[in-house]
Amino acid sequence: MADGSRFGMLALCLYHDPLWMERGMYRWRQWAILVSSFFLSVGVAEAQTIWWDTGMVKLRQANGGATGDPVPAGIDLCAAAGCSEGGVTLSAGRNEFEPFQIFIAASSSALSQVNVTITDLTDGRGNVIAALANGRPKNIVIYREHYLPVTSASSSEGKLGLWPDGLVPKVDEYFGEVRRMPGETAPAFPFNVAANQKQGIWVDLYVPQGSPAGLYRGTAQVTIGSAVAATIPIRLTVRNFDLPSIPTLKTAYAVGIGEAKTGHYGTAEVGDDKYWEIICLYTKEMLLHRVSNENAIWPRPVWSNSLGGINWSLPAISTTCNQRYPEFLSGGDPNLLPNGKLPGTKLTRARMRDGTGLSATGVETVAYYRDYIRYIADKGWKSQLFYYLWDEPPYPSVSGVRRCDQNYSGGASTAWREVYQKAKFFKDNAIDIPIMITSSRQASEDCFTNYLNVPDYTRYLDIWTVPNVWMNGKPTGGFPFNTNLRRSYDTIIAPGKELWWYHACGSHGCGGSETGYPTPMADLPAIYSRAFEWLTYQYQIGYAAPGPGTQLYFDTVYAYQFPANDPWKNIYYFSGNGDGTFFYPGRPDKIGGTRHIPIPSIRLKMLREGIEDYEYLTLVETKKEEEGADGKAWIKENILDPYMAAVDPADGARKLITYVWNKNPGSPTSSNGLLRAREELAKVLSAQPDFTIAAAPTSASVVAGGTATSTVTISSKDGFNASVGIDCDASHPTVTCGYNPASILPPINGNASSTLTVRTQATTPIGNHTITVNGAAGDLSHPATFTLTVKPAPDFQLAASPASLSTTAGGTAASTLTVSSVNSFNSSVSLTCTTSNPGVTCSDVGAAVTPPADGSGSTTVNLRTRATLPAGSYSITVRGTSGNLLRQATLALTVTAPPPANVSDSFDRDNNTSLGANWNEYMVDFEINGNQVRNLDAASQEARWTLSIGADQDVSADCKTTAAGSSCGVMARWSNANNFYYVRLDAGMGDVALFKKVNGVYTKLAMTARPIGYNTYYRLRLVIKGSTINVYFAGEGAPAIAVSDSSLATGAYAGIRSYASAIGTTWFDHFHVVSASGNSLSDSFDRANGTSLGVNWSEYMVDFEINGNQVRNVDTAAQEARWTPSIGADQDVSADCKTTAAGSSCGVMARWSNANNFYYALLDPGLGSTALFKKVNGVFTRLATANRVMSFNTYYRVRLVTKGSTIQVYFAGESAPAITLTDTSLSSGNHAGIRSYAASAFATAFDHFKVTAAP
Repeated sequence: MADGSRFGMLALCLYHDPLWMERGMYRWRQWAILVSSFFLSVGVAEAQTIWWDTGMVKLRQANGGATGDPVPAGIDLCAAAGCSEGGVTLSAGRNEFEPFQIFIAASSSALSQVNVTITDLTDGRGNVIAALANGRPKNIVIYREHYLPVTSASSSEGKLGLWPDGLVPKVDEYFGEVRRMPGETAPAFPFNVAANQKQGIWVDLYVPQGSPAGLYRGTAQVTIGSAVAATIPIRLTVRNFDLPSIPTLKTAYAVGIGEAKTGHYGTAEVGDDKYWEIICLYTKEMLLHRVSNENAIWPRPVWSNSLGGINWSLPAISTTCNQRYPEFLSGGDPNLLPNGKLPGTKLTRARMRDGTGLSATGVETVAYYRDYIRYIADKGWKSQLFYYLWDEPPYPSVSGVRRCDQNYSGGASTAWREVYQKAKFFKDNAIDIPIMITSSRQASEDCFTNYLNVPDYTRYLDIWTVPNVWMNGKPTGGFPFNTNLRRSYDTIIAPGKELWWYHACGSHGCGGSETGYPTPMADLPAIYSRAFEWLTYQYQIGYAAPGPGTQLYFDTVYAYQFPANDPWKNIYYFSGNGDGTFFYPGRPDKIGGTRHIPIPSIRLKMLREGIEDYEYLTLVETKKEEEGADGKAWIKENILDPYMAAVDPADGARKLITYVWNKNPGSPTSSNGLLRAREELAKVLSAQPDFTIAAAPTSASVVAGGTATSTVTISSKDGFNASVGIDCDASHPTVTCGYNPASILPPINGNASSTLTVRTQATTPIGNHTITVNGAAGDLSHPATFTLTVKPAPDFQLAASPASLSTTAGGTAASTLTVSSVNSFNSSVSLTCTTSNPGVTCSDVGAAVTPPADGSGSTTVNLRTRATLPAGSYSITVRGTSGNLLRQATLALTVTAPPPANVSDSFDRDNNTSLGANWNEYMVDFEINGNQVRNLDAASQEARWTLSIGADQDVSADCKTTAAGSSCGVMARWSNANNFYYVRLDAGMGDVALFKKVNGVYTKLAMTARPIGYNTYYRLRLVIKGSTINVYFAGEGAPAIAVSDSSLATGAYAGIRSYASAIGTTWFDHFHVVSASGNSLSDSFDRANGTSLGVNWSEYMVDFEINGNQVRNVDTAAQEARWTPSIGADQDVSADCKTTAAGSSCGVMARWSNANNFYYALLDPGLGSTALFKKVNGVFTRLATANRVMSFNTYYRVRLVTKGSTIQVYFAGESAPAITLTDTSLSSGNHAGIRSYAASAFATAFDHFKVTAAP
């Protein structure tokens, strides 16, 4: 470790608990003491730390310092007795590779003769994944990691030091030869570890096709000298799915022919046997990593004049690797690769090799190409072949403008003209091969259309292979590649056209330092070499055209081409450690043995893992599509977004794009990361075919002897397609069940059902009985539960609410009769009604009520009384009968005599200079004083009662004067301050006089003498009906004045008036007004349009307006307006109202005391009902609802009557109440009003508002 201690910290294995460290370091310290004591006791060398990790970890060789990495915290520490967290835990599908690593770190003392061996893996049932066969690696290959010296970082994300990259096998797969490390003379195993350094061991584990699913176990053993230093358990879960041998994700990675020969033999001038052997071995090694060598067609086919075509015969040269491109293109050979791995695999892409050179203008003859393509097509390889027309024709940005005629150094370039000329040759001569260019749509469209004046650029190009930094560049990049351009390809990727992509030095910075993009550089974390395949899938989601469907890479052995360079020591080109180089030359003089082999890198292993990740993604997509889901959308929502996306620091949004992705590899049990995403995909793929069973409903109730049914549904999961047999078990012998059908075959990932019938007997006990429904198919069995409740014989109850009613003689009352089902009763109940007095009659009880089982039904009984019915208490009996069942309910009715309707003001309130809300003191000045009204100034005072009462009026008040020169009285038929009748008394003059004021001119109509004293109240009463005017004085039975006058035919208001000689010389009390014609107080809104409803209204919840002699709402939601005159608590309020659309209602309020306390009757045509609510302390409660047929845009009269505790609602002129009930929540409240709830402006309207005291 970095601090020289001999033990590392305990850490988590692949399936670790991410909260372990938070559960307390105390337990860790105790464990560490025990482990260290154990190590000392067994005598193992004390100078090493051994642990394992996934292939996603890369650690520099030094154990510390700026160019090293310390032994990590969180490792699974291993010793001779085992590992602290249980050892290696892996999972894989069949035909899949899964790697892991073992690390041996020396502390201050070097380690000698360290060796690693691994046993076969077995499942305990006779199935084996063999490690070796005939002394060669079979399914488990052990490599020793070679450390590459990095002296220049690839980017600011890279670091200097000795980085693990090349993987030298202990014994190679091809020839079974023991190999050694470059610079060493002894075999690679056993090996030494220098002090304060570490050595990584890479293990590749392959799961052969046909391996039964299950848990396989084995052991890795690390020995130091002759002592066992670590025993590492290996647990591999083989999942029940297969990866295909031929990858779904196509690749075109090049093996440079000259580079490979130079790297292995020091020169490109070697015999055919040598370079064909090298080509064969590298092509196989790439196929072992699921990658295609695009340069496999070698040597290039040559035209033969004597044959009149290409000579396709290959020289018979025997080497240790004899397969050539026909075998690699055809596939199907189960033994093409070592030990039969990836049986039947083949190249997915191959470049047409014609000898003209890449990015060159030369071409062969038309006949040559046609014969070439004919042969390829006949062999069935045509879908794999493409023509690499040009590599990265320049498209530099010069002063912010992209140029097609310059190269990136500023010199002139004709590349785009040559691209066009060469592509034109192929298209004009109908040479049927897809033409590929490594450039973008934007560059090719611009250069063809604007530079070459060739608008139809898509005629000449078939495959656009786009650098990832041009597919979706950073906002800080150069235009137009500073945004996501993936969608721009949707319009050109038609049949016959393809979208590929690649990453190059732009991903880490060509001569600079780019960050964020995945790039397979040796000095970057392993995930940088694995994430590109996830992005390849991501950029296929949500676009109209397919792609990118192929990944291209320009070379895998670039560093080999320089004889003076040793790739084992330097692969730094194009500003990157590994740009163009995925292999190391396995020359015998470097790695021992007698045969040349390719040496893979950790980065190549990560590329393989990424391609297998892509396979997982496509397999899950297919499975979800088979289940009826959108596979790509499911993966995006459940896999990519949760686990692979990351926060873009530029805007704080989570994204998965070329330069923003989750760089945390995670683990299968962590909260996020690539390995967690992969685990979630594996769970979907390894799910076994199964079924679920469910009953709907899950319960039922019957009377003893009855029958119940339920639908039993069998649902297929994960491809289940077998018949499921159904049976059941009941908890009591008198309960039996049957099925139709008794066996169900659901469609794959679909549903099928059967009907369950459960029967009881008359002797079945009352209570709950459980029926277990069993579904069985082979070894699979699942239960569902159905609960049957057996109830006693059905019955019903009859109740009246309210049971106590009251009304006035001649009035009505109503009560709701509720028939409640008992024990699932659901038969018809007939209702009849009798009363204790013929003056009380009941109606509307003739219709029978049928309650739903265990529910209730209701109807209304309406009671009517004769006007002559004496006050008193009466009883009503309602009987309900059904078959032999008889139930009854009794109602008590209290009848009182009706009081006269009137409106009055006794001024019983606090002293105030205002008379109150019902008064308009338009000629000042009166005040409230001692529960009376008195004048506050000399001369005249007038105040109007604001309630409109009609022209026929009965107005009275008590008034008195205290000194000579003062008079007081009442006004009637008041229309304005200049037009009214007025009667007054004058104690000083000893008379009562009647005046009229017409157009501002007073005229005395009559006078009568009366003895009147000062400081004594006398009642004055002025009654006007038509043209007849009567004045009553001091309770006299006959009028003191009786005249006829038609000067003032209208005037709907009344009031008080005085003339005072001094302050406090006139007084009033007990003002009273009532319509002399018997009409109620009303408002027909017949006045000019305006936003105010008028003086009699307080619009406290806006907004109403007068429009067209009606009231309508102006805004949405609720509107309320109070009628300002006080009426008393017993009220009869009505209005015409209508709504114009659904979601709106309108109605009247009664017994209003404030905005939080009132009754409210509404009608709602959209719901087809009228309803009664109460609002108490701000909370609305629905009291009753009555259904009525209504239409929009039609006025209906709604009437709300409150009398004591009886509340009645009348609808549209019906003589009987639609709703009658008793409620005592609001016993006071002297005002009324209108209310609406509107879904939009002008959705409610009112007319003909009317209010009076309830009789």
